[in-house]
Amino acid sequence: MARPDRKLSVTPETRKKWLHRHEENGESVLQIAKRDIYDIRTVRKQLDLARQERETRETRLMVLREAAQAHYGDLCKCAAAIESALDGRSFGVIGTEDRMCVALRQHLPRAPLWKYLQQWNNLQQDLEQTRADLRTKYEEDLSKDPQLTSAFANGTEDIPAMVDFFTKQTEFWSQGGSGVDIAQVFKTESASEGLVNLRLGGYNIGTVAESRVNAVKKALLGFREKLPIFAEYQKLEQRRKELDELAPEIREELAIITLRRVVPGRCKYCPI
Repeated sequence: MARPDRKLSVTPETRKKWLHRHEENGESVLQIAKRDIYDIRTVRKQLDLARQERETRETRLMVLREAAQAHYGDLCKCAAAIESALDGRSFGVIGTEDRMCVALRQHLPRAPLWKYLQQWNNLQQDLEQTRADLRTKYEEDLSKDPQLTSAFANGTEDIPAMVDFFTKQTEFWSQGGSGVDIAQVFKTESASEGLVNLRLGGYNIGTVAESRVNAVKKALLGFREKLPIFAEYQKLEQRRKELDELAPEIREELAIITLRRVVPGRCKYCPI
């Protein structure tokens, strides 16, 4: 009686076991065919198919592994980009709405990072408003300062230029930096008929009679001394301090992400 053709009954699990027996245990194709009562051509064909399936699995795993590594790399780059934005904290809020930031948040929905970033952005928005309020304060007080008004008597003053100077330098002074020394950057240039042009650093601030130069300089120094008592100036200092205290907390959360290199959780962009 002829041996029945059983090739259709070979399951993936069976051919996988055959491949193991053939490669690991050293069984020949003929031995497997005789022991399991299969046609030798069927065994040979199924072994080839098992090898193809193994190669497909290994290739797929390799592709998925590389895709996962690239995905984790993108998430770490996102964390690094946030830290770079943190270094430029004087320039505004840190954006967290792009795709990779959304993905990072899906991976780490409960991470303190997001609370810290929200606090950071709120402080930045308040800081911008405080800068605007302080500039308005400078415009009003410089225009009404009696000492400065008297010093510029019979001359011309450029209040906007003085406001620009004090606004720019406040960014340094409010952080504890020395900024520029008004006495050192206050310069004069001869004009016509006994008048002199006044410069404050890179700003032309007006023209007065030569006899009024010291009075203008004294008025500007006096105004500088009053800045720390302005409520807006104090608020600017406080917001700066709060940002400086919050920065290390954010950096530590970002370091956990970038140094681990593998981000737990899942997002809609995960390859697996």
